[in-house]
Amino acid sequence: MKNNKCIFIVPYFGKLPNTFPLFLKSCEENPEFNWLILTDDTSEYNYPSNVKVIKKNFSEFKKDIQKHFDFKICLDSYQKLCDYKPVYGLLLEKLIARYEFWGYCDIDVIFGRISDFLTEDILSKNDKFFQMGHCTVFRNTHENNRLFMRKYKGALEYKKSFTTNKVTTFDEVYGDSIDIDDLFAFYSKKIYKRNVSFDIQPGVLGFQNANYDYNEKKYLYELHYWNKLCVWDNGQVKRIFVENNEIKTLNYMYVHLQDRKINWSVKCLDTDQWQIIPEFIKPIDLGKITPTKLKLMLKFNIDFNTLDYFCLRSLAKIKHLVVK
Repeated sequence: MKNNKCIFIVPYFGKLPNTFPLFLKSCEENPEFNWLILTDDTSEYNYPSNVKVIKKNFSEFKKDIQKHFDFKICLDSYQKLCDYKPVYGLLLEKLIARYEFWGYCDIDVIFGRISDFLTEDILSKNDKFFQMGHCTVFRNTHENNRLFMRKYKGALEYKKSFTTNKVTTFDEVYGDSIDIDDLFAFYSKKIYKRNVSFDIQPGVLGFQNANYDYNEKKYLYELHYWNKLCVWDNGQVKRIFVENNEIKTLNYMYVHLQDRKINWSVKCLDTDQWQIIPEFIKPIDLGKITPTKLKLMLKFNIDFNTLDYFCLRSLAKIKHLVVK
């Protein structure tokens, strides 16, 4: 795959999350893909060659978006920015002209090997890939980049979304609201819908995968999740577990940390294998892991400060207390 195949556009304003260096390392391990970060964070980071940065503040970015519309847009918070993600292809059309595909993603993710999931065959057959706001990809065409502005059953859904400060999830499939996926389907565009992410459920101590059921319009939560260990292994995101006294593996395109406040060891930047456990990321030597050792790790490898925090928070809800 050529290194100008796909670019992810990621505006982020305010202080970048503490796991950002791990995000960058996972990007570096995907040289066929590129990222464009627009941010006002002036902190020093070791940006790999496939990640470019444009310094821009939130007010400037809002003005850039406003120029494309003849009505006053509502964009008064960082949270509302998610509704405008489908606009990025049009907004930065000249900058991304050489790419066949573009997308948007969150930065509270750690990527695995993207090309294992977005293969040449899959890319050649579809116009839109994935349905969640934390990672979506489009074929970069004049029509696709403007499709968000077309009518859906007679209504301009984008205008409804862009004229309210309420977050409408226009960028992803969720509930009954009309979104960019509905528009692509309405105009007979081919959509690749397979979920390839390990999307961690927020507010739960363990790493529970949350898959959205698009037919039922609700999340389906993984039942047996304490018996799996999430790892980053030489550029691949995996969950490993023991079955019939053998170590089994589940592969993902990325793990979505869902804004968790996670500490991590700086040694991860110089190693190729990490264990990603609730609230901590640190190096691991997977070559030394046996089924017996993995069972012990899964039983005891938990950050007890985090456990105390979750227990106190649960107690506060029960007793209607405020825990500072």
